[in-house]
Amino acid sequence: GEPMDKIGRGKIVGEEAMICDFAQYASFRTDGVSRIAAIPRPIFKGIAAKFRRDANRCQENIAMDLKRECAKYSKTKDKPGTYGKLSKARWEMCNYKLSMVEDGIQRSEQDVVTSLLFTALRGDASEVKHLIEGTGKSPDICDYDGRRAIHIASASGNLAVVQVIVELGGDVNVMDNFGSCAMRDALKNEQLDVADYLFSKGASLNLEDPGGMLCSIASKGDLSELELMLKYGVFADSADYDGRTALHLAAAEGFPPLVKLLLRYGASINAKDRWGHTPYSEAEVHGHPAILQLFSDHEAANLTVEVNEVEIQSTPRDPTSVIS
Repeated sequence: GEPMDKIGRGKIVGEEAMICDFAQYASFRTDGVSRIAAIPRPIFKGIAAKFRRDANRCQENIAMDLKRECAKYSKTKDKPGTYGKLSKARWEMCNYKLSMVEDGIQRSEQDVVTSLLFTALRGDASEVKHLIEGTGKSPDICDYDGRRAIHIASASGNLAVVQVIVELGGDVNVMDNFGSCAMRDALKNEQLDVADYLFSKGASLNLEDPGGMLCSIASKGDLSELELMLKYGVFADSADYDGRTALHLAAAEGFPPLVKLLLRYGASINAKDRWGHTPYSEAEVHGHPAILQLFSDHEAANLTVEVNEVEIQSTPRDPTSVIS
């Protein structure tokens, strides 16, 4: 083929293929006895893996240099068939190297993501920290499903990993492509220590339809799941598309434990759905005296608090303290 370049003393060649991990693009020929120092690819890859951030910067710098070199190409009107300062063969080689380098950068990015997710799954917090800091990548880099290390660690209960990710700037509310977040992953897999930590850092369940979710849980009488939803920030009076709340459903279905729980989290007895029905009227219509008693006791307790507050505010001063 056409000679691309002359190699002088101390010159480095083939670094693009080595650093970006693709096949060498040219052969080398000497016209006399020469001494060449070659680095075996496995050894170089090991070094690059140890110093990922530096290797990434090298790849980015190589891509920038190749783009600048390719930009020198320009066909001229008065000299058809010439390519500015580059021969056509060299310009084509430059473009080939650039495409291979960009592919290498993309593979490297995906390798980091894969390593980070598997390390998070194993629960190796120190290695997760090393990967993030060593590569300079965001803790929120994700795979093709939008899954991130914080999702994997939360689902598998690796609290130490979750803590490292958050400390390094990871987003506690970031969603994957399926609409799930770290908090939901933790609760789905009963990792309550992880859920507690995430909640303390501002995480939420990010439910699209919190009212519909609470109503569905209440209709099944699932006390433990309802308590988790309320504990981790879902508003007790969240309503579905008909304006019905979980308390409407719990009262209608006759679930006193759920009613007690919802009242404790501030659910309103007088919330109206689209037909004007309240939880109180639902309990009356469906004949649940135990729930009606709970509502009466709850109203009485609230009334007592209000009356006591009024009495405290209206208590006259001691007459003996009044100056005549």
